[in-house]
Amino acid sequence: MSNESKRIHFPPILNGLDYLESTVELLGPKKGEPSARDVKYGVLHLQAAVETLLKARLALEENKWVWVFPDDYDEARHQAGDFASVGWEEAIKRVKKQCDPETEIGPKRIYRALAKMRNRFQHLGVSESHTAVEALAIPVLDNLLRFVTADLLPNDDGADWLDVDRSMERVRAGLGPIKELVALRLAPLREQLKDQEETTLACLSCARFTVIVDGSDTITCALCGRSYGASSEAAWEYTGTDPYLVAKGRDSQMVYDCAECGGAAIRTAVASAPDRESWVCFQYGCQIDGLCEYCGQAAHIAFEEADMCQDCLDSRFAKF
Repeated sequence: MSNESKRIHFPPILNGLDYLESTVELLGPKKGEPSARDVKYGVLHLQAAVETLLKARLALEENKWVWVFPDDYDEARHQAGDFASVGWEEAIKRVKKQCDPETEIGPKRIYRALAKMRNRFQHLGVSESHTAVEALAIPVLDNLLRFVTADLLPNDDGADWLDVDRSMERVRAGLGPIKELVALRLAPLREQLKDQEETTLACLSCARFTVIVDGSDTITCALCGRSYGASSEAAWEYTGTDPYLVAKGRDSQMVYDCAECGGAAIRTAVASAPDRESWVCFQYGCQIDGLCEYCGQAAHIAFEEADMCQDCLDSRFAKF
């Protein structure tokens, strides 16, 4: 066998799609559930696919955009792989800024959930439910396939369309059974989630809107089973900070007292408005419009012109 026949050749798009193929092979139902090892590598390969495909798009614009510091770009070092490349979040920003602001990549929350899951597997060895991984993988895979079709391929004159099409078909074929499995698990939850969209949050593991805030002692994802603890613990976990850092001035205040019940309230996405942040009370799901400018609590705003809650409004009127 010649040396030439042993060469490994994965152009950027095919390289990213190969990671996607590996992901669906590892996570797809075989004779039984995927092994823990399969799930681990499925997560790692899916995260690798995200970064590979995003950076492939940046490289089509200019190689320098793949570098953390574009002004330091050097062709020889780039070809040698001797550089630090951007992470997924900065890559998304640059794709929209340097390539096309209309690029559809999907909601950031799914990529953020995947990146955190990958970090836990890579650095902490933490356990995770199969359902969380499978449920999260579906929107990431769907959005990446659309990204390849709508944005990557039309801008890559040198792409081997036949090989890319074959690879994408294998990914779609492998994704089908995973979708069916997750849909089967979601079906019994429809009635439970019905009419609670305003207080149903996206799970930080599976990224599905299946975490209901309803006054329960422990807040738990109804799909993947991730537990967030009591309401105040859950609120802090959703902000990504903790009371100690805020008290020390190392982080900004993100958890506020609910004026209605004294529970913890934050701004986060909910099922009824998935693309923007809404106020949520983690204790009982109380109605909250914003922060009262007078007492500093999260509250129903009774006097909008002054951002004042009912208690503060009553207090001020009582002085007259």
